[in-house]
Amino acid sequence: IENALQSVFEENSAGATFMQDAIHSQYLGGCVWSATWLPEEGKDGKILISSPLPSEFLGIPDGPDYFNLKESWVIKALTEDELKSYSGYTDSGNDVKWWYIEHWTRTSHEVTINNKSIIEDNTNPFGVVPVVYIPHIRVNKFLGESVITEMVKGLIRELNLREADIGDA
Repeated sequence: IENALQSVFEENSAGATFMQDAIHSQYLGGCVWSATWLPEEGKDGKILISSPLPSEFLGIPDGPDYFNLKESWVIKALTEDELKSYSGYTDSGNDVKWWYIEHWTRTSHEVTINNKSIIEDNTNPFGVVPVVYIPHIRVNKFLGESVITEMVKGLIRELNLREADIGDA
């Protein structure tokens, strides 16, 4: 099991993702990890681990158990170039904005772009919602707290204004 997990993490560049998410969690309040089963990859399939931004994530925890979710969504706007990477989507030609929506429950998994499904099988092969939200600091609520408080934002704004004054002078 350990070798299989190490292989999955190596295939998904988990080291770089850990570093990226360590930085994201400082100012976004946490990070998200999601697993997806890709049966068409290789002879036995592949587990894809992705890390959507917390601002693109909505999760419903299972009561007080914040690490097990009842449902989760990843919702993000796609650029035209990103749209081309989704082979299951055909553009009608009339759309100028594209919305990627991935919805997980314990029994289903749906992925749509502008309400058109891009996967054939909508069953959840895992039996659990394979998404976890990892907070930076969790204080009596699901979402984590950012280290960038309003006071810090004020200080940064003041420093930027004084630097601009020096530049103007």
